[in-house]
Amino acid sequence: MWHNKNQCLRSSGAAIITALGLIIGGFGSSAKATIIVPGQTAPTVGTAPEAGPMLYDSGFVPFSGVDSSNNVVFTGLLDSKVYVGGAGLDFVYQFSDNANSPDPILHMASTSFSGFLTDADFVPGTGNSAPSTVGRDSAGDTVDFNFGLAGAVLPGTISDILVIKTNSPSFALGSVSLQDGGNVSISAPAPIAVPEPATVAITGFGLCALGMRRRVAAKN
Repeated sequence: MWHNKNQCLRSSGAAIITALGLIIGGFGSSAKATIIVPGQTAPTVGTAPEAGPMLYDSGFVPFSGVDSSNNVVFTGLLDSKVYVGGAGLDFVYQFSDNANSPDPILHMASTSFSGFLTDADFVPGTGNSAPSTVGRDSAGDTVDFNFGLAGAVLPGTISDILVIKTNSPSFALGSVSLQDGGNVSISAPAPIAVPEPATVAITGFGLCALGMRRRVAAKN
């Protein structure tokens, strides 16, 4: 069970991340974030990007991180949202660490960004902890927010809002992982590509032709 302090965090966190859509209004070119290319790690700057209409809200999802011996080392809540951005979709996250957790949380990594342009940063003052750096793996698939020991999300606190701006036209469920002495993977939205109109037309024609062939075969 969550204690009163964590219930308060959940309520305040929900208010904070919901207010993101009111504070800012349509991820536009005026918003500056840290542009991350595959294989790069860079310091975060702390920006308040503009946000457009919200397309998805996971609500606060509970999680438990375990170590290699399957001991629970942290628990908390993750909220993830998707907004319409200036060049595509923007993925927004915020998480808390339970007051009774043995460990803080030092990293949040989100997957399935390979092939997409990404700008990543945090919104200052929206939580208790801000990441110091953000990076992508060499394949460009994973975007990792590193809080480090000095900025770790401690038990009983909540992270600042984390934003990954992309040029993705659509999204599906992917995963987010949180790490320290343990690790947990949580279902969360991720960018996906949409087939080109010509590809859709060819696929549709192929399915239609296959259906006609089966009907002819059935008649014979």
